[in-house]
Amino acid sequence: MADDDALIRWERTRREQLGIAITLVFGLTSGALGFCASLLTQKDVTLGGAGTSLYLLSVGVFVVALVASVAVILRLEVSNEVQDRAAQDR
Repeated sequence: MADDDALIRWERTRREQLGIAITLVFGLTSGALGFCASLLTQKDVTLGGAGTSLYLLSVGVFVVALVASVAVILRLEVSNEVQDRAAQDR
């Protein structure tokens, strides 16, 4: 029984730490996308050449990271609910 309690505590701590890390990635990615969008509003920005390709690639990577972090956050919420229900049933 003590091993089960230790495992439950460890799982809860692991989920909390993963949630914090994913929230940090979400925040940084949101900020990066905001910065990329603000670059487009400047008048002296010219698009063309290899720089544009790298810019669009980085925006694409930021969008993928943002979508992935939202998916993981939602998955963690579902997992937390399932784990809490299982713990209450014991």
